[in-house]
Amino acid sequence: MATGEHLVIDGYNVIHAWKSLLPNCARHDAIMIDALAERVRIIHDFDGIRTTIVFDGNGRKVDIQRPSKEMTFSLLFTPKGMSADAFIEQLTAKNAMPQSMTIVTQDAMIQEVVMAYGALCITPESLEKRIEHCEKRLADHLKRRHKGHL
Repeated sequence: MATGEHLVIDGYNVIHAWKSLLPNCARHDAIMIDALAERVRIIHDFDGIRTTIVFDGNGRKVDIQRPSKEMTFSLLFTPKGMSADAFIEQLTAKNAMPQSMTIVTQDAMIQEVVMAYGALCITPESLEKRIEHCEKRLADHLKRRHKGHL
């Protein structure tokens, strides 16, 4: 990874905030989760940002899934009885360098808590703009690369 930044996303919070994902809300959770992960992946891949998307789970323990087998891109499902919000708060509190964390949520309570620990907080809309900026930079990079091969 190129940076020490850790992007932590409140999964269902972002899914419900993004109008582009709303049509998927009536579908199975797995489709919504995959759509969010696919959309966010460019930040991990192109900018080298460790990315964790946290969801409310219902298992007996934390379930970590790595869709591409990379240790730096994770879908994390909390154990039953623990909200994604509580997990994000604990993750921030226990991090030795919370200032390296960027938390994505529109939940004002989580924002307040994680910022008190020193983490940066951005909204789902800001994340979407960051993704669009990353996509534009990637497209520009590919155009320049293509021109160099002509």
